[in-house]
Amino acid sequence: MLGNKEVKLTVTDTAGQERFRTLTSSYYRNADAILVVFDITNEDSYTDVPAWVEEGQRYAVDSIMFLVGNKADVSEERVTEAAKAEEYAKDEEIAFYMETSAKTGNNVDALFLAVAKKLEGSFNPDEEEADNGKKGKKGKKDDGKVDIKSTDKKKSGGKKCTI
Repeated sequence: MLGNKEVKLTVTDTAGQERFRTLTSSYYRNADAILVVFDITNEDSYTDVPAWVEEGQRYAVDSIMFLVGNKADVSEERVTEAAKAEEYAKDEEIAFYMETSAKTGNNVDALFLAVAKKLEGSFNPDEEEADNGKKGKKGKKDDGKVDIKSTDKKKSGGKKCTI
């Protein structure tokens, strides 16, 4: 929920695997948002980011792109520095960079909430918990949940998000 408004996100995970690459272009075409997710503990994963960003930019001209570093729960094994990813996101005009942990759930709700707010036009990075889980300049912390349901965009008006 964003205020009183229910937000539905349809999430499609392309798994980043080369064997599915021919299918991903069809997912991009109708996506309102694209999350490019990489493993902060795997240099090859980060090295592949520019190719995924370029593909998203080619097929989804009007979508908003986000960069996500996963495995923040094992940051002691980090090989990609957050500052490097943040700089890349800025250079490529990606909406924001955030780190999450799929294992612990850290920042996952905050990520989808920030994506939903950005899609709805109410995202303000100075007020949101979208900077690697840190409180923004105004000190607000949003622990709201985003309802993520598998829906047909045409029937529900939901936003499509390709990961």
